[in-house]
Amino acid sequence: MQPSLSPGSPRPQRPPTPETDYPELLTSYPEEDYSPVGSYSEPSPTSPAAAPPGWSCHISADRQMRYTNHFTQEQWVRLEDQHGKPYFYKP
Repeated sequence: MQPSLSPGSPRPQRPPTPETDYPELLTSYPEEDYSPVGSYSEPSPTSPAAAPPGWSCHISADRQMRYTNHFTQEQWVRLEDQHGKPYFYKP
């Protein structure tokens, strides 16, 4: 009697890999799977679309970006440090 393979038993061989078992797929891959380095850009700081869900953004009279939470009405101001990295503070 031969042993039967149950779903939890180890397989006698390795699973297939695209490179060895499906070589035709290699030719159908796009030349570049990911965006080129440096192609990502942050949303424009003047764009209200940059606000996360549940928040709204507006530019104050003194040209500061103010974010307001829709639920708590809490406000935060967005500024950038000398290296251009954004940070937030409560006014």
